[in-house]
Amino acid sequence: MSQPINQLFKFFDKDADGYLNFTEMSALASATSGSSFSEDDFNSVCGALNCDPAIGMDVGTLQQSYDMGCGSVSDDFVKVFTPYMDQMFDRYDQDGDGFLNQSELSTFAGRTGPGLDAIAYQMACGAFGVDPSVGFNKPQFYQSYLGGAGDVMDDFAAAM
Repeated sequence: MSQPINQLFKFFDKDADGYLNFTEMSALASATSGSSFSEDDFNSVCGALNCDPAIGMDVGTLQQSYDMGCGSVSDDFVKVFTPYMDQMFDRYDQDGDGFLNQSELSTFAGRTGPGLDAIAYQMACGAFGVDPSVGFNKPQFYQSYLGGAGDVMDDFAAAM
């Protein structure tokens, strides 16, 4: 579940029932747009997407709402998860230069998954347009998550 839409859904599906109800969608709207989501808004969106407002939206329906122009998955992902990504980045940027070099990223990856050897680091740098001699800056670190490189909250729990 590393795709951005899945991570957003999982983050706001507080009761873990596989649906975003009015309260959960309102929290998503507030976190991403700064404005509350009325019950009428929720009912209208559910009507347009042929889902029952009493049950809520599954992840596919949430994706459809984005496809209809109700925001940007990428923008909303960054708004919601930046504080967590920032904390992880800052903790592992041991030399404080604003980049995660091979050693720092390998330490992070060892905490959050199977690790990262020199070849995997070079491949990751190539995939995200990163100079391997410098490392990932924060926007490139965010982009790796937008590209599906990991689950922010799972990594946050493991790394912090």
